[in-house]
Amino acid sequence: MNLLASKANAIVVSVEYRLAPEHHLAAAYQDSWTALQWVASHFDDQIKDIEIDTWLINHGDFAKFFIGGDSAGGSIVHNMLMQARNEKLHAIDGIDNSMINPMKVGAPSLIGLPCKKLFVCCAEKDELRQRGLQYVEAVKKSGWMGEVKLRVRF
Repeated sequence: MNLLASKANAIVVSVEYRLAPEHHLAAAYQDSWTALQWVASHFDDQIKDIEIDTWLINHGDFAKFFIGGDSAGGSIVHNMLMQARNEKLHAIDGIDNSMINPMKVGAPSLIGLPCKKLFVCCAEKDELRQRGLQYVEAVKKSGWMGEVKLRVRF
């Protein structure tokens, strides 16, 4: 993400979320949602009671907002987009929870992703590489009208 931010000349907000197994799976998503709400509060007057950062307001270009994550962080990104659409998280139901596997039967429809572009990176030795590839195919088949790009690193 650092290289991507540097090449894009972007301000980056990096979220340090709670990890499993020390915390429930949902903790990472809750922490990430809180961070996303904090960033959004800087350009959305409807979000109240969150301390804003004047430096971010003065230097951030919110017309070019980007959300990203690698490996398991990619799953968190997907869920932040879905939560931005739905404003809710789904119940925990084990290792194949729709938070972890957005292609699971019963997961929110991928056609409703509330963005215009999606960039997915998969690394050769990432244990979740195959899921990343499956995710891209599922998004393409969903009827979502945005642009999806895939980068596979070897």
